[in-house]
Amino acid sequence: MSTTKELEASINALRVKLGRKPYSGPSKKGAAYLVSELHDLQQQDLLKNPPPAPEPEPIAPDPAIVPVMDTIEVSGPIEVPPAAAEVARAYAEQLDEASLLRPGEPETIKAMSERLLAFVHHVDETDRRTVGLLYGTIVALVRKKFPKAETSIECLRWYAVHMRQEDRRLPQKRPRPLVRG
Repeated sequence: MSTTKELEASINALRVKLGRKPYSGPSKKGAAYLVSELHDLQQQDLLKNPPPAPEPEPIAPDPAIVPVMDTIEVSGPIEVPPAAAEVARAYAEQLDEASLLRPGEPETIKAMSERLLAFVHHVDETDRRTVGLLYGTIVALVRKKFPKAETSIECLRWYAVHMRQEDRRLPQKRPRPLVRG
């Protein structure tokens, strides 16, 4: 174990490094205090001056795979995913508004909102997750059936949170709007 003089020297060196004044007589406080103070100063020094991150080692290509990569041939054009605008347009065209509104059936704004929140529009082919309706679409449909409704996107989110708390199933994701409103 270090002597008190060595602990004092280490503490004062760290205090100077951290921009503080050195202690004049810290050994009067006892060895346990000195060890605790040294530990605290070392932690502060690590926070203020973290050690440099080690350089990542470059990954060399596997010699068994390189010849195979050179012989891969692509037949036909490579499919590029459609732009977001095209996806949104296709989504809107597929929406059967009349069946979602159900004009002959009496229901409340809350019941209609919850029904539309739980509605599964389609299943995404890339990740096999269910896709629901946009919040903006739901608000528009509710206001179309109930012109005086003050339903907002925040209101729909509130309904969705409470539906999840009641263990009701909702679609796993919703399409992203082109412009947030």
